Amino acid sequence: MASPLSPVHGPKITEGLHTHLMCPIHLDILKNPKTLACQHVVCEDCIEKWIDANNGELCCPECRVAQPLPAGGAKGLPSNFRIASLCEFVESMMSMQDSEVAACEEHLKKPVAQICLHCKSPVCEECVQVSHRSHKTVLIEEFLKVMGDPLPKLIGQAKNKLKEIFTAVDVLEKTRTDLRENYKLAKHETDDHVHKLMKMMTQAHVKMNGEIEKKYSEKEGALIAQLEMLTCARKEISELIDSHHAGGDLSMTKSVMTASGQQLWNELTNVLQQDVPLAPGHNSQISVQWDKDLEIAIQRENLGKVLTKPVPNSHQTTLSLSASRADVQSEVEIKVALRDAVGSPVKSCDISSLVGTVSAPGSFTGVVEFTQGEASFAIACFTPKYIGKYRIEVELFGNPVKNSPLNLIAKPRGAMKINERRNFNQPHDIIQQDDNFYIADKGNNQVVIMDKQFNQVGKFLPPSDPSLPKLDPYSIVYTGKTFAVTDLKQKCVLEFTNSTFLQRFGQGILSQPTGIACDKEGNVYVADSQKNCIFVFNQLREHIAVLGGPGATRGQFDKPWFIAMNSKGEVVVADNGNHRIQVIDPTKDEVTRLINIHHNQKTWDVRGLAVDRNDNIYVTVRQSGSMRGWSTETAIAYSPEGVFLGNFGEGFNYVRGMTVIEDEENMIVMIVDGGNYRIKGYQM
Repeated sequence: MASPLSPVHGPKITEGLHTHLMCPIHLDILKNPKTLACQHVVCEDCIEKWIDANNGELCCPECRVAQPLPAGGAKGLPSNFRIASLCEFVESMMSMQDSEVAACEEHLKKPVAQICLHCKSPVCEECVQVSHRSHKTVLIEEFLKVMGDPLPKLIGQAKNKLKEIFTAVDVLEKTRTDLRENYKLAKHETDDHVHKLMKMMTQAHVKMNGEIEKKYSEKEGALIAQLEMLTCARKEISELIDSHHAGGDLSMTKSVMTASGQQLWNELTNVLQQDVPLAPGHNSQISVQWDKDLEIAIQRENLGKVLTKPVPNSHQTTLSLSASRADVQSEVEIKVALRDAVGSPVKSCDISSLVGTVSAPGSFTGVVEFTQGEASFAIACFTPKYIGKYRIEVELFGNPVKNSPLNLIAKPRGAMKINERRNFNQPHDIIQQDDNFYIADKGNNQVVIMDKQFNQVGKFLPPSDPSLPKLDPYSIVYTGKTFAVTDLKQKCVLEFTNSTFLQRFGQGILSQPTGIACDKEGNVYVADSQKNCIFVFNQLREHIAVLGGPGATRGQFDKPWFIAMNSKGEVVVADNGNHRIQVIDPTKDEVTRLINIHHNQKTWDVRGLAVDRNDNIYVTVRQSGSMRGWSTETAIAYSPEGVFLGNFGEGFNYVRGMTVIEDEENMIVMIVDGGNYRIKGYQM
């Protein structure tokens, strides 16, 4: 007989102890165990975090019983030294067992050496020669090298499953609590309703008895009065007749001739002329007419119905949207078809466990509230505030419903709000800084500064030098302290502080500088459309790196034009000749995303480019191969992942640079319409 800690039974005992010594919060062996009033044991650190998460209140994570919190918080709970020493013993035993070789289940004294791929189980050498002779086996070391140790993965899966079970237990406990409350409420409502019915019936009983008494009194009084009247008439007539007989037996002819006869005649005539009711003035009937429906209901003991709401099933309940694409600021209906476990519609149910979340551009996540809609649907409404790709997720009892998540594309509205034509001459680029616009006015050899109303308030001009050509501005960027402008003719970058010329850089390096951008550290990136690369200059404007090179493969360029930086520090490049946008990580000189421009099944040349705060990408494009003045040009918006969001704008001629103006309520994309000498602004 094996001892309690023999190689055969030791691991099982140790694993069992490990299970019983597991913290209910972090699901591993207890550390510095503390005993709660309910006698459950938890880690000190875990219960301290648990208390913080429950707003400073202490309830057991296992039985959920609320308990008084000691003055010292979690540290004030009593330490369980016996459990602590047992945990140390189990950990030491498990570490010893981890170093031991497992024994074969069939041949207990022999260690396992290989894995049977057919049976997916460890086997010893004897098993390989006998019962697994026809199976393919590999050494455990080789299997682990290729597949990795499956145990940590299984443990991780088990922990995740355990968390799911804990969540399910929480849901069931809440459901049970709600059931108990609803049970009490239903009984209370039933008792209350029956008491009300009994009160109403008692009042009706009293009222009907009163009406019966009243009817009886009326009828009996009338009958008594009639009886008294008849009794009086009977008495009077009898007396008159008796008085006639007392005067002798005379014939009427003779007696009427006498004075007494004449008097009797008159009295009898008066009596007979009186209208004495002989038939009863009231009948003897007094009855009750019952409400038939109430009588039938009482006879059937059918005062009402006991209702229970069916439970929708997450695997059968389905999510849908009223539209997969919608304009910004337009309402989208989120519809959930509630179904039970067999797929039948659930017309009325408790939807408090239905949770909807919306992940919006810019890493924002919000919650939507569902209400009971018509038939078997739950409804929520959502209005996208910014253009981009939204992710709609719905869970029921913590589990995703069918079709969840769904994506919603919020399209740009594209309504033109600004159309400014001033004294521009082939404007080429535009940016906004503070309350001013800075426009590269190429034909006028200057950078013009304009306020919000497009009134000129200043301009950039380098010092006059007869040996140098006039300023030929292509693109402009704000570096955080200065403004940098690419100059095609001087083949360099000019830097200004406010409107004062500061310096030139890039001479001898740049051949045809076009687009320009700046990162958060102040490094300047300059596209060269002749050398087909991006040159990088540091804060001292020293050349430090080159991105890309000529070609059409990933990471190569063909006439790169405008460039921009996104919030991740990536360089977004309008790769004009290759009809695409490339997003590059400059730290690795690696393309992270590539967006080919094929709008309406046509190829487009990529020109101006801008990025908003949510990293959506805007580009101005012209249909490839078209002539200037006869071109088809537009602007296109893409999500950060390259999903087409929509296009906007028309009537352009020689479209060029662009920038995005944003505040809390509005987003305007400003576009340079070079051939028409104007600036257009479109509301997103």
